[in-house]
Amino acid sequence: MRFLLCFVFARALYVACDKVQIISYSIPGEIAKAEQFPYQVGFEYPGNNETRFSGALVSPSHILTVADHIVRNKTLNVYLGAHRFHNFSETGRVNRVVDTDKDVVIFPEYDAERALDNLAIVILQEAVKFSPTIQPVSLPMVRFNSEESYDNEVVWVSGWGEKPPLNKKRKTLHYLNVTVHPYQDCHVNNPIESVQLCLDTSSGRFICSGDAGAPIVLDRGDSRILVGLANRPQRCISEEPQIALRISSYLDWITDNLL
Repeated sequence: MRFLLCFVFARALYVACDKVQIISYSIPGEIAKAEQFPYQVGFEYPGNNETRFSGALVSPSHILTVADHIVRNKTLNVYLGAHRFHNFSETGRVNRVVDTDKDVVIFPEYDAERALDNLAIVILQEAVKFSPTIQPVSLPMVRFNSEESYDNEVVWVSGWGEKPPLNKKRKTLHYLNVTVHPYQDCHVNNPIESVQLCLDTSSGRFICSGDAGAPIVLDRGDSRILVGLANRPQRCISEEPQIALRISSYLDWITDNLL
């Protein structure tokens, strides 16, 4: 399966999203600077460049990503501090390999059919050392509630999605900003679960098939907060809000597994 970030011109294109394969489209976005998103993690399965996806470093040994892309009984390449996805020798980068049987914990209520509770933790057996290129992103302080819903906040989404019109894989990390759509407004028109985050697409920027697990981060100046992960979208259109995974709904499970 493949996920990525996409832009308005994809609205006229049909995107098939299922558990087997997802046809990809992408956003223009902005090219990230080196060290701009030091919590960004890239993944791919050895010998299969089609499985590229993302995650967020939250501790020296733990990475949050989506369960959709975890294939058991496999080795998984993990790229920390990466700017150019396949430049394995770039300064400040750490490349690791994990075992998806031993080193990945999937949320126990993960629903693959509906892409609900689509969360996994990748565990590094050897803790990574922090540096200017590798830093954790903060978790939310409280569970989802009306006072910490992130409604109308501008958030950043980053990843290595494909570039149209030829859908070639991006070599360099890109990013975009979107606004969190008020939960109640989104729920009325597009019924969602409280564990989901609603993203406004009226600006023409939205998450589509491509960068699964792309970190959705709120920058509050003195801290960066991981508010969501790019989930598996059902359609790639700009008229409706996009649905992502809301990190604050899983704090208890996450913190239990970080100990």
